[in-house]
Amino acid sequence: MKLQLTIVASGGEPLPPDRPVIVEIRDTSLEDVPAILLQQVNIVVPKAGRTIALPVTIELTAVPDGTTVWVHIDVDRDGRVSKGDYVTVESYPVANVPMFDGTPYRRASCAEASWYSRSSGPPQAAAPERRSITVPHAP
Repeated sequence: MKLQLTIVASGGEPLPPDRPVIVEIRDTSLEDVPAILLQQVNIVVPKAGRTIALPVTIELTAVPDGTTVWVHIDVDRDGRVSKGDYVTVESYPVANVPMFDGTPYRRASCAEASWYSRSSGPPQAAAPERRSITVPHAP
């Protein structure tokens, strides 16, 4: 499955240029235990221009129920979440949704996220899923 994300700041301001971005796909289905890291993608916000939205594509081989997306923009480059960084504060689940013909496929879903929907009718299993991940700035 191909998951296409768009990372945006919660206030709509440009993302901090030339800063590392960590995108993690986590299995959060188990209670009272740390999430299991399924995949991590490390990228950098471009230096040039004002980046309002940062596209990220992640190829997943398996997506268990309880899978979520977590994002951290490491403004101070210290490798941990700290004051001044951008980090997701909501759960962005990747959920199993059946197609109209009953064939299952995976779709990212979240009440607060902006959807990039296809206008050509029901989703196809091979189509990449797209969504925006809002990352608040920690003052």
